Amino acid sequence: MLARRARAALRRRLEAPWCVLDTETTGLGPRDEVLEVAVVDPAGALLVGSLVQPRAPITRESSRVHGLGLASLVDAPPWTDVWPSVRAALEDRTLVAFHAAFDVRLLRQTCARHGQPFAIRRVECLRAWSRRILGRDVHSLAHAAARVGLEPPRHRAEPDARLARALLLRLLEEDVV
Repeated sequence: MLARRARAALRRRLEAPWCVLDTETTGLGPRDEVLEVAVVDPAGALLVGSLVQPRAPITRESSRVHGLGLASLVDAPPWTDVWPSVRAALEDRTLVAFHAAFDVRLLRQTCARHGQPFAIRRVECLRAWSRRILGRDVHSLAHAAARVGLEPPRHRAEPDARLARALLLRLLEEDVV
């Protein structure tokens, strides 16, 4: 019953246009920034997918997670070239991200570090919705995806954005517990 109510509430929240965003970052701290970003629309089209040349050093822990190091980012554009496309993709859409607070914080930090304006109006946290529909024990995108029969890909921005989109669509289905 709770899952049904949560699913109905999520549907109402997604009546406006939406898209799914995922980032990979140089680390988790207050000085870290985005080094890869992907935005996928409800139909699965990639609106933005780009590596980013960061100014912050990449932590070993983060590099182990996403496999990106400075050598793989040598030809990547700077944030000032990438952010306008991301901002345009998010404009007039609800941003959905698995751990929205983290992604929004890193977007904000990266914009601040690069002198870019930051404004996102509507945000939905897929982790919070997953926990409401699937249960409080959902902690990661991979875990939530596995709970609904989806296989997690390698940990990078575009595959994770696509996985989060697929998870969101599965959460909206009536047969998902």
